Amino acid sequence: MAYTLSQAVAQVRYLLNEPTAGFWTDTEIESWLGQAAADISTKTLCTTAEGTITLATSQMKYTSSDSAWLDDLIRAEVVWYSSGTGTRGLQRIQPHMFGHVQNKDAGPTRYFYEDGK
Repeated sequence: MAYTLSQAVAQVRYLLNEPTAGFWTDTEIESWLGQAAADISTKTLCTTAEGTITLATSQMKYTSSDSAWLDDLIRAEVVWYSSGTGTRGLQRIQPHMFGHVQNKDAGPTRYFYEDGK
């Protein structure tokens, strides 16, 4: 069963046998819950996020400074290119393959790779 934040705090307080903030503040408990969620999702890859990057002409590589949501991205599972004419999935390549795949033609993006992941 999924808890809301207030339900999770109440459950932690129940387990600590502290029904009201006597020793631990709600802020501390919420921080623990955030750390636990990040730890579990990082180790089990059980989080999903979606974001959009606006592609720029002649830009071959995008970094986390191009879109803030990339900072939280652990690993891309699916990447797709969407335009006014349709949507298509992109093929994952490895950085060492760059230069061995066709990449100089104008047109929609075909490949993606993660550097340093």
